[in-house]
Amino acid sequence: MRFSKHVWLLLIVTSNVLTLLANETQDSFIISRVTENVFIAHPGRIKKINSTSTIIVGSNYLTVVESQADIVLAKELLKAIRDRISKLPVRYLVFSHFHSDHILGAGAFLEENPDLIIVSHQKTMEHIRLFAAQEQHNWAKLVAAKSIEVAAMAASAPNPQKQELVNTAAELHR
Repeated sequence: MRFSKHVWLLLIVTSNVLTLLANETQDSFIISRVTENVFIAHPGRIKKINSTSTIIVGSNYLTVVESQADIVLAKELLKAIRDRISKLPVRYLVFSHFHSDHILGAGAFLEENPDLIIVSHQKTMEHIRLFAAQEQHNWAKLVAAKSIEVAAMAASAPNPQKQELVNTAAELHR
C-alpha cells in the first residue's frame, strides 16, 4: 500500500514537471492572419492579464496596436513578430486606451526603437501623463514623455509624420 502511494506521488510530480516544460516550449503568442498585411497576436498562455495586439505590415515598417501588459510579454510579442511576421522595424505603437494591459509593454518597443512614435487619442495620453505623475515608475515617465510629443504632433495639422501615417493606412487598403 505504501509503495503505491509513492508511485502515485511520483506520477503526479512528474506529470506537473512535464506539463511545465511543455508550456515553456510552446509559442507565447497565437498569431492569426486577418488580411495579407494585418495580423493579430494573442498570448497563448494566460498567466496574467493581457491584450490582443494587432500588427500592420507596411512597405518599410510595422505598426503595432497595443503593447501588452508588461515588458516581458512585449518582448515575447516582438520575438513572435520577428520570427513569424516580419523583420521590419516597428515605427508606430498605437494605444487604443490607457489601461495597463494595453500600455505597460511600451518599454520593450522603446528599447528596440528609441525613435518609436506612440499614437493615441489625446485623452488617452492625458490619462497616461496623470498616471505617470501619480506613480513613480520609469515606464510611465517614458511613455508619458513620448505621449506629450505625440500629442503636440497630432495638434498641428500640417505634419509630415501624421500625413505619412495616413498615407500608410491608405496604402494598406489598396
